[in-house]
Amino acid sequence: MNELENIAAKQLVEQNNKLREQLTPENKKYYEDILLYMRTFGFFHEELETEQHLMTILQDILEAQKQGE
Repeated sequence: MNELENIAAKQLVEQNNKLREQLTPENKKYYEDILLYMRTFGFFHEELETEQHLMTILQDILEAQKQGE
């Protein structure tokens, strides 16, 4: 991974950490299980790609939470 991708991945991690605080306790546990799985088994993939997928999932969960789901 080049330096720009490394910086972008770190920024996504920081943004992810901040957004995660908006989750309900139940949704936070659910999401953190996904996060742990993807980061643990994602070593076969680029860190930036993994973090982009995690951000998409987090945004989807937050949107569903806003709609009461």
